[in-house]
Amino acid sequence: MREADLVARYGGEEFILLLRRTHHDNAICVLERILNHIRSLGIPHASSPVKPYLTVSAGICIVTATLRSCPMAELVATADAALYEAKRSGRDCYRLCLETDAWLSAPVSSS
Repeated sequence: MREADLVARYGGEEFILLLRRTHHDNAICVLERILNHIRSLGIPHASSPVKPYLTVSAGICIVTATLRSCPMAELVATADAALYEAKRSGRDCYRLCLETDAWLSAPVSSS
């Protein structure tokens, strides 16, 4: 992590990872490293409908804007919508929403 980055518990089982001034390819690389590391731990999760071990679903919102044109609440809401799309898509994956000053209502690509 860099000094400008932020990781915080957002609620229940949700976390926010805020990577400022990071190219989208690098942000995706960071997330994929996190997902792969958690998978490699093989933490048992007997009640999971997806896998017998702990998995992670993630929503990513990447913006090329300032906080003035992109309020934090909008950024979080967009990433949250992408997260729930990942969960609806089978979990253990992420959904990505790329933004450029104009707000979209749904994720536009995925992994």
